[in-house]
Amino acid sequence: DIEQMEIFRGPQGLFQGPPASAGAVNIYRSRPTGEPSVAGSLSFGDYGRRRVNGVVNFPLLNQLAGKVTLDMTDGGGKYIFGRRYVSNAFSSRAENEEQRKATSVALRWHGTDLQIQYTFDAVNDTSDVPALLNLSSAADVLCDPIDPVHCSAGTNGLIPETGNTEFTLQNFANDRKYETRQHAVHVDLAWLGHDIRSISAYRQTSETSNQDLDATSIDFYSTVNHRDYEQLSQEVTAFSQLTPDIAYQMGGYILSTQSDLDRQDHFVIGAIANAGRILPVPAGEIRTVNADVKTRLQSLFGHIEYQMDPQWTVDGGMCWNVVRLNWTHLVSRPNNGLNALPVLVAGSDDHREITGTVGVTYKVDEEAMVYFRYNRAWRPGGYDDNANST
Repeated sequence: DIEQMEIFRGPQGLFQGPPASAGAVNIYRSRPTGEPSVAGSLSFGDYGRRRVNGVVNFPLLNQLAGKVTLDMTDGGGKYIFGRRYVSNAFSSRAENEEQRKATSVALRWHGTDLQIQYTFDAVNDTSDVPALLNLSSAADVLCDPIDPVHCSAGTNGLIPETGNTEFTLQNFANDRKYETRQHAVHVDLAWLGHDIRSISAYRQTSETSNQDLDATSIDFYSTVNHRDYEQLSQEVTAFSQLTPDIAYQMGGYILSTQSDLDRQDHFVIGAIANAGRILPVPAGEIRTVNADVKTRLQSLFGHIEYQMDPQWTVDGGMCWNVVRLNWTHLVSRPNNGLNALPVLVAGSDDHREITGTVGVTYKVDEEAMVYFRYNRAWRPGGYDDNANST
């Protein structure tokens, strides 16, 4: 179900986002063809592993076509360490079980200079993963710098013995339930020598994850997360080849998001709870975090490319960004005595930033090229509920 792949070399933060520091790959799924066709594959593996995927194209009305896809994976519930299997002696359950199903429906109307496509995507994932830390015994959880008897030699009381890495005693799986629904409308218009593209999208995601971080049958350190996320976006971009040597791209982007997090952390032993944390956590504490973050991003961007000769190409671009953040964080410790009262932190912030990029490319031959790119990318900061202040 892949129609086209684009490869961008060098930093691409201007258009692809700050994480694209070494390059970016864009993968475009195939559009409805309007011709009746069926393609698919079926595979099997050990421990009940199955995977099914397929694509069905079909015509509808005049200039209207449809497409349905399915990608389903399940089974394979064994985790292999070296040449041996990791077993869970407490619950006798399969580890590393994967249960994932993705479906999509697309409708495409195709005119002379105008194309409109609507796509609906749905993903359901209820996979689980192996223990994050396997211990020799429940006593390894007591590894502490003050009493390093249960710690590996020479680690200053920081690393458990982990004498048997093929054995875990988790009291529940590191599993999660992930659901997402996405609607997108793509409009492509050829107008007066310009290619104009509009993408409108809405996405809703719900994720619940249970993580048993101590890998023992006792609930020493675990966390339960539930997050709801909504995203609404609109992008309009214009492309044109002004001359045989000069091409440009310009447009605007609006993104609105809302994220709601409900988390509950369990700490039975303070030494584990305090690992890597700024604020100390007493043993036996249960902490709840409720967070609501709203973001609105507006961007205007432009980019131009000039091919000086068949070997040399230079390009440059700029992007103006405005971001407004609103957040509310409520942290409570219901069994922490004097600190049991909830702590509410709320606020908002505005960010304005101009980013840019410039690049030079030299094409040695059909199989080799040399390029230089400078890119200044930017992303507004977030909130750390473990920090001493906001």
